[in-house]
Amino acid sequence: MLFTLSEILTVAQKNKYAVVAPDFFSLAFAQVLLNCAEENRAPIILSYCDNKTNTFELNDEVKCIQLVRELSVSAQIPVVFHLDHAPSIEVIHKYLDLGFNSVMIDASSRPMDENIEITQKVVELAKKYNASVEAELGHVGNGSDYLVKDPSEADLTNVDQVCEFTSQTNVDALAISIGTQHGFYRNTSGLHFDLLERIAQSTTVPLVLHGTSGTEHEQIKKAVSLGICKLNVFTDLFTMYEKTANAILPTNLEQVFNQKLACLNAVKDIYSSFLKTGGSLGKSSDFLCSDKSI
Repeated sequence: MLFTLSEILTVAQKNKYAVVAPDFFSLAFAQVLLNCAEENRAPIILSYCDNKTNTFELNDEVKCIQLVRELSVSAQIPVVFHLDHAPSIEVIHKYLDLGFNSVMIDASSRPMDENIEITQKVVELAKKYNASVEAELGHVGNGSDYLVKDPSEADLTNVDQVCEFTSQTNVDALAISIGTQHGFYRNTSGLHFDLLERIAQSTTVPLVLHGTSGTEHEQIKKAVSLGICKLNVFTDLFTMYEKTANAILPTNLEQVFNQKLACLNAVKDIYSSFLKTGGSLGKSSDFLCSDKSI
């Protein structure tokens, strides 16, 4: 059943856990994520990134997205159908028209005033669709950008800008930069928990951690205890999927089936570990009193 990001994160924030937001790139990948969430009775923020490397089985992005949305609507758990890391209003408009009820505008690499202006326009647009909006303040870069050093201090979220940004944009969730990196890590020096604490004290807007893959789970748990309500995960899931596929070289049809099953089970194991770390196992029951009762 579909919930907005605001509805999901308000409950998670109140009950001090984080909802996992895995990205899907194919129908099969989306299905296994939904199945795993249902098996664990966990809410899910099913996320999609507009990317040319997506490998939809029908070779028709629009049709496949419609199918995944139908699966989300019929799921017996709370599901947010979320667009991840949209670079522009035009991209967001396209996916709102396709039925996404939550979007992330990522103008984090732009100056503060431009980030605010763009985010304001997205929030106004999303209102017409009754959709939630996530934005990013500070910039979470790619691990490959940091070969020999940590992310720049300039990339970290400036706590003095948080209140201004959230009050001017009215976003439903705020992604922050506290030391994580997208993709593969080149170093693991740890998160800036002191910064996270100060950010959490400066705003009531639910906070989001991007670049969760590769981060030690004990650090993720601590981040959740300090106010993180949403965990974005992709690299660990995709890497395990590919490693498992490459470890099995089918020579007959039965082995092809077994390879696919092994890949999906491997993804389930990794995803379940993040559900446990974030504390959302069994939390679909938190939404039973909603007028959208599942």
